[in-house]
Amino acid sequence: MGTYEEFYNSYDPAWGPMRSVTNPVLGDQEIYYGIQGYNWYWNNEPAYYSFDAAGWHFIALAACAYSDRPFPPDGLCRGSSPEVTWLNNDLAAHPGACTIAYWHEPRFALDGTGGSVAEQPLWAPLANSHATAVVNADRHNYERWTAMDANGGATATGVAEFVVGTGNHNWEPISGSDPRVMRTITNTAGALKLSLTTTTAGFQFIGLDGTVGDSGNIPCQGNGTLAGALTDGGSGAPIAGATISYSGTGPAGPVTGSATTDSTGHYSVASIAVSSYSVTAQAGGYQSQSATAVVGGGSTTTQNFALTSQGTTLTGTVTDAATAAPIAGATVSAGTGSATSNVNGTYRITGLAPGTYTATASASNYAGTSAPVTLTAGSTTTQNFALTPNPGTITGTVTDAATAAPLAGATVSYSGGSTTTNASGQYTLASVPEGSYTLTASASGYTSQSRSVSVGPGATETQNFALPTATGAITGTVTDAATGKPINGATVSYSGGSATTNASGQYTLASVPPGTSTVTASASGFTSQSASVIVTADSTTTQNFGLSPNPGTISGTVTDAGTGAPIAGATVSAGTGSATSNVNGTYRITGLAPGTYTATASASGYASQNRTVSVGPGATVTQNFALTKPYGAISGTVIDAATGAPINAATVSYSGGSTATNASGQYTLPNVPPGNYIVTASAARYTSKSQSIVVSAGATATANFGLWLAPFFSDGFESGGLSNWTASSGLSVETATVHSGTYAAEGSTLNGTTYALKQLGNTYSDLYDRTYFDIKSQTTGFTLMADQTSSGGGIVRIYVNPQSQLVLWNDVTQLTTTGPTVSLGTWHSVELHVRISGLVVTTEVWLDGAPVPAFSTSSATLGILPVGQVQLGSQAMLQIYDVAFDDVAVSTSRIGP
Repeated sequence: MGTYEEFYNSYDPAWGPMRSVTNPVLGDQEIYYGIQGYNWYWNNEPAYYSFDAAGWHFIALAACAYSDRPFPPDGLCRGSSPEVTWLNNDLAAHPGACTIAYWHEPRFALDGTGGSVAEQPLWAPLANSHATAVVNADRHNYERWTAMDANGGATATGVAEFVVGTGNHNWEPISGSDPRVMRTITNTAGALKLSLTTTTAGFQFIGLDGTVGDSGNIPCQGNGTLAGALTDGGSGAPIAGATISYSGTGPAGPVTGSATTDSTGHYSVASIAVSSYSVTAQAGGYQSQSATAVVGGGSTTTQNFALTSQGTTLTGTVTDAATAAPIAGATVSAGTGSATSNVNGTYRITGLAPGTYTATASASNYAGTSAPVTLTAGSTTTQNFALTPNPGTITGTVTDAATAAPLAGATVSYSGGSTTTNASGQYTLASVPEGSYTLTASASGYTSQSRSVSVGPGATETQNFALPTATGAITGTVTDAATGKPINGATVSYSGGSATTNASGQYTLASVPPGTSTVTASASGFTSQSASVIVTADSTTTQNFGLSPNPGTISGTVTDAGTGAPIAGATVSAGTGSATSNVNGTYRITGLAPGTYTATASASGYASQNRTVSVGPGATVTQNFALTKPYGAISGTVIDAATGAPINAATVSYSGGSTATNASGQYTLPNVPPGNYIVTASAARYTSKSQSIVVSAGATATANFGLWLAPFFSDGFESGGLSNWTASSGLSVETATVHSGTYAAEGSTLNGTTYALKQLGNTYSDLYDRTYFDIKSQTTGFTLMADQTSSGGGIVRIYVNPQSQLVLWNDVTQLTTTGPTVSLGTWHSVELHVRISGLVVTTEVWLDGAPVPAFSTSSATLGILPVGQVQLGSQAMLQIYDVAFDDVAVSTSRIGP
């Protein structure tokens, strides 16, 4: 229990003799039950303290496990407890030291719980400060744990833990396993022996019988030394004055520093906190180099560098001193390096050591030259060279161009001098500087001759001459004798050659032998002309020509502009000439003087036509005429009769042709002969419509159309029967009274029941139906047309009362609305529109295309069932009437009259 008696009776007999060299720490019993005996035996030794031994720093601490007991040391590990504050200050006062801490309770142990978490406030600052080891007891066995960080993670730079609870009292088993545990020993009494050097802590666990159960070395995690040498990577020579810089994060935070190599290239930096550092070596003229080095453990880390020289570069251009042109293939050398210039005269020498050199440039046919150059590591030095070219030579022969015989005594000259040919016609011009020259050869009785010659450095150029005997020339102009204008492209020729006039009518016949020559000028469309010309050597004779133009022709065809057919007997006139077209419409007017004419074509029944025609000398010009008759035209628009929107691509036709409307519904039928026509407009999904129109000559007649959408059911009774209807009674198809076509249906009765019923197949909530009718006679009222449900139930009908008034009959409410009177003995159209949308019902009626306001409402009560049947006529009995029906239509959109 840590009482005085226990220390005196149990501890002192065996360990008392070593009391003066013992540095104790509190055990859990003293902390839990009281420290009075501990204080008495150890003469009030502090609960936590530190000391140095063998170059190492030791920290003795009180365990945290029972530190919340209400007696000293009170609250050692709580928050900012005195012990934790003291520990942090002690670590800060000994940065980089080789440190070993010890106390009673282990932070990590194979005891089934993983150790005492209460010790974390002591463990964490020690691990963060890179202490080397922690020694604990309490667990009655031996455990050695690998180096760990503040969170218990294994790391080479962490804190190793020893659990040495081997005092031979109540052995405890090892519970479980952990990869961080390096060695365990149970049931063996013994002690841990540490052998310390400046860099390592050797350890041995020695049993009572002297057996070593565990041993090894732990590197000190304290400060270390970084040292090494810098050399030239190529030569191995040491580099003095280089800078070594390092950076990393030590236990106390960021660590940076630098050093400079001495005359032997060496450097050394001591007392660097344990860490992994980025180390960089830099030296002038060398590429920098970096490496990673781990420093600490009280040892020296060696990091050498072999730097790569940045090298030197010598570059420039080699040019011709006379022309400044680049010289390709020149050799430039300096020291042990050399290079050849490229097509741009550029050279480049690399890899020379820094220093001063003599650079030399040389090239074939040039005088070499040298210059001193100083090369600096890591930089480019430019040295240009301008080489002086060696002089060249021009040589050759001068001969007679006609006979190839050599010409002696001929003179050959250039800007720098001249010479004379020998008996063999040979010449030589020596010491000619590099450059381009005009070389001229001349001899008596011959025409001089010049050539361009380029002389390169030291080169010999050959230039031969073949001189023609001296000749003359003929020059002049060729013009139109009638107008005086120059004739371009005329040919002027003589026995020895020819020339062509330019745009100004000018020509030149060169190298004409002396004497008399016949010269002829000719041109297309003109009469040729000749002249005798006397030519003198080395002179130019002028001879002009004025050519008379040949007469021209106008020809072509005369056709009908509307049909393209040829017009025979048409008269075409131009100036004083005229011609009549043949059966093919062809005409031809000849003998026209060159000039511009107004050509006129005329023919009976056609409008005359004029054209401006320019006739060149001897030229045949084609001019065709297309004469127009005095036609008219038809135009207008085609629209949707219901909406007024234009109908695009509708077809409008008459007996002479057809056309289509544009996007605006507009059309035009051109070239319509005068007369009366039926014009028809048709479009997809619409009912075609026709109208009569009169077309006058030169005028445009207008025919506009409003087309109605085609109904999905219609019957004009042209089948001759009632087969298009689902059921019928009392109606007959006849030809006596019809609205259009051949047939109509008629109901003539003295007791009623004349009708035709159409089952629509589908039902419709929005429907239009229309019929044409002619009341021939009546005594009673009767139904014209009715809309019914698909089962025959009444919805609404159009009725004619005995007074011949139109009535809208609501079959649902049995209410009637009286409208206008209809006349008997003539055709009328009636159209009924019903829209049923829930309880909102709309009715509209048109009589002869005009709305009947009394029948138009949006609040009718017609039930909610849609239309499924349309009935024509009446099934009622005891009615007397005679009525004809024609052109019945049913649609989902407005039908129209």
